[in-house]
Parts: sequence; C-alpha cells; structure tokens
Amino acid sequence: MPEPRNSILISTINRAEGATIMTISRRNFLQATAAGGALLGTSVLAGCSASKTGAVTAKDRNLEIFSWWTSGGEVQALDALYSVYRKQYPGVKIANAAIGGASGGTNMQAVLQSRMLGNQPPDSFQGHPGAEFIDSWVKTGAMEPLDKLYKDEGYAKVLPAALIEMSSWQGKPYSVAVNAQRSNLTLYNKTLMKKVGGTVPTTWDEFFTLADKAKAMGIPAIGLAESGGNATQCVVEKLLLAKLGPDGYKGLFNGKTDWGSQGVTAALETAARCFAYANPNYLSVIGSDEPSLVSSGQALLILNGDWCIGGFEAKNFTDYGWAPAPDTDGMFILNSDSFGLPKGAPNPTPALDWLKVVGSKEGQDAFNPPKGTISPRSDRDDSHYNAYQHWAVNQWETAKVFLPTITDGSATSTQFTTAWANAMQSFDVNKDPALTQAALVKAAQSDKNISS
Repeated sequence: MPEPRNSILISTINRAEGATIMTISRRNFLQATAAGGALLGTSVLAGCSASKTGAVTAKDRNLEIFSWWTSGGEVQALDALYSVYRKQYPGVKIANAAIGGASGGTNMQAVLQSRMLGNQPPDSFQGHPGAEFIDSWVKTGAMEPLDKLYKDEGYAKVLPAALIEMSSWQGKPYSVAVNAQRSNLTLYNKTLMKKVGGTVPTTWDEFFTLADKAKAMGIPAIGLAESGGNATQCVVEKLLLAKLGPDGYKGLFNGKTDWGSQGVTAALETAARCFAYANPNYLSVIGSDEPSLVSSGQALLILNGDWCIGGFEAKNFTDYGWAPAPDTDGMFILNSDSFGLPKGAPNPTPALDWLKVVGSKEGQDAFNPPKGTISPRSDRDDSHYNAYQHWAVNQWETAKVFLPTITDGSATSTQFTTAWANAMQSFDVNKDPALTQAALVKAAQSDKNISS
C-alpha cells in the first residue's frame, strides 16, 4: 500500500524481533533534518533496542549495517556483498538493519540521525559521498578518517581521483564507495517504443514529438512516482544540466549561476510540460515502484538512474533499452553509495573489515551486477556484468564531464537539498514553474555555500 502523500513511515527493523513503527509528517521530518533532527528524539531511539541495551558488542563479534536497500535488485546486491564478507570473516554475525519505505533513504536517514545524535551509532551505514555525507557527518565530527585504510588497500591506484575527492574532507577520505551510478539516463520499454513507432529521444524536442505520438495512443510517455519518491527531482535535475550546460549546472552550487536565471526558468517550464504526458496516478505511486511503470507497460520511459536496472532484472524484465537523458550525452551525473566508520561504533574491527570488503574488487564485482550499477575500480572483472553495464563502463571511462547530483545530496548542503525536495514536492501539485523557481531562489539566498 503506498505511503500517505504527506507522511513518512519510519520503522526500525530487527528481523528477529519485528519492527517498531512511527509516522511523522513529511514536512516536519524535512524541517527536522535541516535543523539537526531534534524532532525525532527518543521515540525513534526506543525502537533501537539492540544498540541501546549493548547487545551488539565487540566480544560477540557482531556487525550492524544500516542501509535503505530493501527492494528489488538492491536486496540481492546487498546479500551478495554480505556473502563475500561472511566468506572472509566467518566468525562475525551480520545484523542487517535496512530500512526502506521512501526514495533516497529518507526513512533510514531519519532513524540514523536520531541514533547518531543519541551516541548510539551502527557499525557502518550507507550514504552518498559529497556534500550530504561530509556536511551531515564528517564536519560534525561523527566519523573516523580512513586515510590509513585507503593507503593499506591501495585505493588511490584503482579508484578515480574524482570519486576519492567526493569522499574526502580536508585531504582525508571518510567513506568507501561501493559503486558508480549514472543519474542522467533514459530507460525505456522496447516493445512500447516499437508500438509507438518512435526512437529513443536524444533531445528534448525529440522527446515531446515522441510523447505526442504516445499520448495519441493512450500511452503515458514518461513514468513518475511521487508518493515518497523523487522522480520529479530527477527530471528537473537532468533538465538543469540540459539547459545550462555543465559549467552553468556546477555554477548553481557555488553562486556563479543564478537560480533566477533564464536557464533555470527553461528547465522548470519544460518539466511542467512533462506532467501532461505522465501516468495520471503519479502522486500515488511510491518511488521504489518507478521501474515497474516501464516493466509493466504503464509508461514508455523513465528519466532516472541505472539503479532502476536492478529493479528490472529483479523482475526478470529484459525488454528495456537505455540512452543518456535528452541533451546530456557525454556528461555523467555521478552518484555513488558508500560506507564509513562512525566514531564510537560498537564493533570497530568488524566494521573496518566490512569497509575492506566494500572497497574490494571481489566485493564490488559481487554487489554491482544485481544492483545494475558498475564498480568504479579500474581492475573490475567485466565478465560479471550485463550488456548495459558494459556500455556504462565505456561511458564511465570516456566521459568528459563528471557532475554531482542535487537529488541525492552530493552537490549541495543538507539545508538546500531539503528546500529542493520541498519545492519539487510542491511542484508535483501546483505545476507552477514561476512559484517553484522563486522557492529555489529563496533557498539559494539563505544557503551560505551558494550565496557567498
């Protein structure tokens, strides 16, 4: 059953003991996240009984891993990574504390924030490298630096400098990336594309020509999932890159590009046109079901990232195609999943061993095939990957421009990302480009990282 549009379900999951569940308003949660999470307080901590009672101890050789991977290929990928860890460290018991329920890990991050504020961290947790991870956890002194691990494991020799830089602050790395994900993709249903008589659009003009053909046949051209989802954010992000170009896009995050500029206006006006071609129930479709809109034939295409391919493969859906999002060929909006070591982790030795597996060739070649993403390591074994992933590796290695993502937090502060999410949620309903742009201008003006 889809979540209520205006609420967020927060559950602390213990597979042995069941789940403790609470619901707060989405607006209050976002405000609490921006303000430091005080709203959630002890009511969420009460659900974290294992850590609170000290059941997870170094003596017991336990390892608690927090993530938001609870659906489709994500579960298979995480299980594959756990299998590699168990093979290398058979004496350690893994507690999988995954929390799902909303796109981008919103629910998981809410519980994580409360535990971190309460000095009850898990042993390691998933996060996006870049501003989200650095601003939320590193600058606040909550994480251990990993420079010794990077040196011992030789990551500088096999990981791209851009990804290490995203994971670092003041010259030291604080998280280990397990994948490289591309956010600016068109993913489509081949049978529907053939039925419509179209080809995958390489420009936005071509998209609307295709969309008119699909609409005439009663087929939604673009799939959106906006109940606890972020599909509109993904579409607008791609449009900002298409309309502003890479330099203008990057300038949005350092004050060199005005959020009130004509390029931003054009991006929002184009996005507003898309609503007329979307699945009419987009406000009630949960974010994790967005790939299903394509696999079930409810939409011709989606504009999202390659993690959606894991969702296709988990449903044994192979009738899909892919291409760069319109007007973004040669540019790579980079997203990644990474893990770090919190200060005060109950089991630091197993946690460090976990990070070694996360960053290893064996671990990444086990994790990424079912996830639909690729290993960023230069020595990856390409024989493990499917046709899309072979294409993605080539794109990764030949891309001229790598760019951070707004939606998943690597580009901007938590403050702005929260404002961005609120503006896009309102945009889903009001479909008003001018009102949405005004909200983004206001958010940028109040963010010292952008306005300075």
